[in-house]
Amino acid sequence: MTAFPRVAVIQFPGVNCEAETLRALERVGLVAEVFRWTRPAGELRDFQAYVLPGGFSYQDRVRAGALAAKDPLVEVLHGELERGKPALGICNGAQVLVEAGLIPGGGGVELALARNRMRGRTGYFSRWVYARVEPSPCVFTRELEPGTVLPLPVAHAEGRFVGSPGRVPALVRAGQTPLRYARHDGALATAFPEHPNGAEESVAAVCNPRGNVLAILPHPERAQDLGAVPRQMVGPWPEARSRAFDDGAGGAEAVDDAGPGLRLFEGLRRHQAWIELVGSDPEAWSALSVARARLPAARGLESLRRWRLVELGGSLPGAADLAACLHRSTQFYNPNKERCTVRNAPGDPAPVRAGEVALLVRERGGGRRRAAERWWAHETGEAVQVREAVAWALGFAAGVDGPAAAAELVALSDRRHGLLCNPFSQIPSLPGSGIPLPWITPGGEPGEPWNTEEEEW
Repeated sequence: MTAFPRVAVIQFPGVNCEAETLRALERVGLVAEVFRWTRPAGELRDFQAYVLPGGFSYQDRVRAGALAAKDPLVEVLHGELERGKPALGICNGAQVLVEAGLIPGGGGVELALARNRMRGRTGYFSRWVYARVEPSPCVFTRELEPGTVLPLPVAHAEGRFVGSPGRVPALVRAGQTPLRYARHDGALATAFPEHPNGAEESVAAVCNPRGNVLAILPHPERAQDLGAVPRQMVGPWPEARSRAFDDGAGGAEAVDDAGPGLRLFEGLRRHQAWIELVGSDPEAWSALSVARARLPAARGLESLRRWRLVELGGSLPGAADLAACLHRSTQFYNPNKERCTVRNAPGDPAPVRAGEVALLVRERGGGRRRAAERWWAHETGEAVQVREAVAWALGFAAGVDGPAAAAELVALSDRRHGLLCNPFSQIPSLPGSGIPLPWITPGGEPGEPWNTEEEEW
């Protein structure tokens, strides 16, 4: 098991923001290295996450990102992202993801980052703006409450998200636009310069439906220091800067305090804890017995295993210290009768066996473990988010189409069909390949309304 996820900062010719991106990743406790275009593309598979930083890949010839999108590195990247590994494309990196059809992820190229439309000027534009967090499954904004306003700098000439008629509004409705340009009070920005490029629906970033790939035009790596936030900005971040610099609360040392941009990189810090009973699980045994006796789709079902799946995000220690902290807490599991497997990165193995079909079932609008979050804050002094769901592993006889049979067993529709999930109160997830990290996402599925009010556990 890796101590922390390894992150590849992919550098194409002309990319020039790799150093500050590397620093931002290291500041949130990740192991990162610059991966240049001269290395064998297959070596990208050794990493658990990816960042495509800003710059001018291949001098922005043809269109920004157009040539880099054809690089063999992107072909390998495509396969790794389909496995659920996260990737962040910043400015030029966002342009590469869009030109490669990896964003918005519906299949093929569906969007463009067109030339800026700005009142009274043309070309390249650089300015600090406000970006509002939207409800979304996005890995990189999952630690931020919807409505949060972040001051971030933009610097681009081709940053206007456009698509076929109705496509961008559909992405907004589906929760695939985790950041939109705003004013300091949180209202959407509709006019230049608060809205810096004329993008449809004031969209500043787009993610794929799964939430593991994000294309963002503002530069979070340039906002990783509190001292970088301009004095003329309004809101809690510039206020914190003013207090530190003007009120003697840190002076020059405060220049390196964490700035708003680091919040996006913190989304890569995530752990899974798979908790199961040491002995026989009566719930799994009962479900298996009833399914095999009553449901046609379960005739080839040979085994059924169950876990409580807990995901933690935020400022977390390494895997060994995390496991020890979970062990001594009564908030997560009872070591006298349960065992816990910690998974720290998408490349780490999950306890699902080869050939089994994995299934996640989570409560609609629920899953937040606030009591566990309070315990963690009391014990460690760090704020984390804790969510919980139920994971199942279904084992089928040889010759049975496991994924198809599992899909029939999942959603309850009548007395003879479905068991493990009631779709009116729960949401199932059958991953295509591999076990995602994260797997539990708050709110609803893409395409349905999001509920940001999560129940107390």
